[in-house]
Amino acid sequence: MNTVRAKQSRSYLGRVSTLKHLLKTAKLTFRRPRYAFFGSFDPFTLGHLEVYKRASDQLQADIDIVIVKSMFKENPALTLSQREKVIKSYLQDAHVYFARDYHEIKRVKNCVQVIIKGARDQTDRDHTNFVFKYYDISQKKLLQVEAEDHFRHISSRRLKQLIVAGKKHEASKLANGSAIKALEQRLTEKGSLSGD
Repeated sequence: MNTVRAKQSRSYLGRVSTLKHLLKTAKLTFRRPRYAFFGSFDPFTLGHLEVYKRASDQLQADIDIVIVKSMFKENPALTLSQREKVIKSYLQDAHVYFARDYHEIKRVKNCVQVIIKGARDQTDRDHTNFVFKYYDISQKKLLQVEAEDHFRHISSRRLKQLIVAGKKHEASKLANGSAIKALEQRLTEKGSLSGD
């Protein structure tokens, strides 16, 4: 048990180091714009992928992905490492970082030039505006990318509901196999997918 905890601790410290590296190198890389796609990504879906691609095309730039600990989800369905693995299954070369608490989010947002958020509807936009106000993030830094109509029904919450209901075929229309497998594994381990 102690060995497992030690490994988890080293993994956590490694991730924090990765974030610190991002923060330290941000000014050096500001010769080109630095953009970040923020979200809890619990898990990353085809809707998230669409927003990422549309933002990348619109900005003509590389986009970093920052997994943010949601203040609304005490018990997320997937661990941070599982979420990173799912993201990498869609975007193999993506740079993925973690912002685990209020202070890390504040530090990250200070070194990022533009923060990308997806917007399916007015509820999404209202939620994003609330979060930006909470973290004191300037609206000038926000780029809300509208999802096309056939992506608007996709959400992490809906995906988790389908997995719990055993509707794998329907779930496959919302996410790739890696996301579905990770959720099924967690459902087997925990008996539920809390935090949806």
